[in-house]
Amino acid sequence: KGNTECGDMSRRGVSKVQIMAGLLAALALNPAAARIICWTDDHGRKACGDVAPPEVSTRERQVINARGMVVEVQPRAPTEAERQAKAEATLRAADEAVMGRKALAERAVADTETAVADLRTRRDALLAEDRPIPARLAEQLQTFNNDLTEHQAALDGITRQERTLRERYANDAARFAALKAGTP
Repeated sequence: KGNTECGDMSRRGVSKVQIMAGLLAALALNPAAARIICWTDDHGRKACGDVAPPEVSTRERQVINARGMVVEVQPRAPTEAERQAKAEATLRAADEAVMGRKALAERAVADTETAVADLRTRRDALLAEDRPIPARLAEQLQTFNNDLTEHQAALDGITRQERTLRERYANDAARFAALKAGTP
């Protein structure tokens, strides 16, 4: 096991083709190690081995099978700034979704309040004339009152979710700023 620095070997008169041939021959002799991982080192030279060192986890790596074919490209690890940008984008998308749901809930509450007000006006007009309230009108008023309670509860839940999301965003932004400043 170990790594082969292609750049160092080529300076000693060994070509990259010979290095790859040697690595492939080693793989043929040891089928259990049926892959080679290649990366670019700190000096810009291609390095290969059966295990990539931890310091190259931030770089793209290629996995090569026993036939010398690239079978996988392992992407580089995202930077802290990229992770933060992705988290911010996710929070923005969640915020937009919550705001859309909140707008719909507010509209449902407003429409239901208007319907309840209209039904109450009709009921009050009948009561003022000492006329009986039709069962259908009483039923509708009860149904719309129940709907209004449900819509308001949904709106309250969405408002709590919005507040939680905004607090989380503020905490994440503060954490990122502290990380950038170098404080834990």
